[in-house]
Amino acid sequence: MIHRIITFIALLLSIGQAAGAIGTDRKIADAVDSADWLALDSLRSSLPRDSISPMLEVFSRCMTGFWLNRPDEALGGFRELFATHSSSLPPDMKLRSGVMFAMALSREGLNEAAHVTVDHLINDTVVPPSDKATLCELHELAERYGALAAHTPYAIGFPASERAVIPFTLINDGTGQNKGPLTMTSDVAAINGAPVRVVFNTGSALNIVTDSLASVLDLTPIGGNTSGPHLSLARELSLGDITVTDVPFMVIPSASGTLMRDCPMLGSELLVRLKDITIDFVNNTITVATSPARCTSQRPNMCLAPDGTLLTSGRIADRDMLLGIDTGNRGYGTVNLLGAEPDIMPQGIRIDLGGSSVVTPEMDAGPAHRTPGGSIGLQGLMMFGKLHFNFTDMTLECHTPRISLNDFCKHKSTDIFNVPGSVIYRTVPQPREKESVLSTLAGALVGGAITKLLIPSSDYWDNVSDFLSD
Repeated sequence: MIHRIITFIALLLSIGQAAGAIGTDRKIADAVDSADWLALDSLRSSLPRDSISPMLEVFSRCMTGFWLNRPDEALGGFRELFATHSSSLPPDMKLRSGVMFAMALSREGLNEAAHVTVDHLINDTVVPPSDKATLCELHELAERYGALAAHTPYAIGFPASERAVIPFTLINDGTGQNKGPLTMTSDVAAINGAPVRVVFNTGSALNIVTDSLASVLDLTPIGGNTSGPHLSLARELSLGDITVTDVPFMVIPSASGTLMRDCPMLGSELLVRLKDITIDFVNNTITVATSPARCTSQRPNMCLAPDGTLLTSGRIADRDMLLGIDTGNRGYGTVNLLGAEPDIMPQGIRIDLGGSSVVTPEMDAGPAHRTPGGSIGLQGLMMFGKLHFNFTDMTLECHTPRISLNDFCKHKSTDIFNVPGSVIYRTVPQPREKESVLSTLAGALVGGAITKLLIPSSDYWDNVSDFLSD
């Protein structure tokens, strides 16, 4: 990590940055290098804009805009970066910045512009001809954006009321001992007019469906190659009173499981598009505000992960860390603490999240899948009761009920939280000295592999297959 920071600072010096400003620039570069987007946003809001070198000011604006889901900030930053500083960018940084620019354009439905951007990267000799793997990925990405340009992905139609309510069910699939309801599903859904049961899995950014089910639901393939995992579109997805058209699904080979085999999976990408949602585990509802609030000055506590899933700042066992929000994780979650062996941690582990705290019966110890720091699984999220996600400000607020776990279990008709001595409670957050958070988060841009930006890693598909086949 250090050599990447030195390289970044050296770049600033090479373009004539004054020595007096190196201290400020080093802080910014350190946050970029460690992919600490929340810290980067805090720095940018507290430092005078003219105290940051011009190129780094623009580049850091691109990063906060991209990772904190601020499309206007991201698109404006990338346009300025390539218009005024393109000649100062090393080829690898120019490539990754260009891919992120295309992704930001696609998020806003500007897929033809995204196609042109990737095509320009291919023809601009940013990638050496010998790097055939990267060139192949870029060609596939350009083809995908070109195909999407004829559609309007994620066009959302809301009902006339102020809020739309999507009821969900927690399904016990019978696997494992004392695992309780492990899967979050909804039966008030339809794809292309056909009623379906959908699974909500925020551990995946993508919506996913098996190839056999994609054929039954008449999904339209996007791009030419359909022999392996590929993108297809659903003309219409209905979730209660909400209608979404041109919904992308990643189509994967059919698994041999039972419950998940016939259920399309909806990922965090769709939920982020809904802008303002509340997941209520007491009443088993997802409430969507049909007129989301405008952006405020509230500081974010969420950001996007390199794979497009959701991360939030939290605290486990008195240690600050980034935590993935993963309803596809069937347990309480996973935490990677220094010196912890991969195992089940003992009960009584305190989690601070979104202004509330709970004590979990247990958590898995060891490296969290794709999320250095940890992840909160479905059973862990259920303990917080009600979670409000504002994807405009990128904030998460938990409204934890003041009830015991035993009472909560009686209400939910399940015994998964019936562990002696465990409690659930709401606390008033106390100010703490900020520790060095996110220090182990892999850099998604500087020094990172382009495949992290283009496609999920291979173990991601293994995890999806395991999820479908359990």
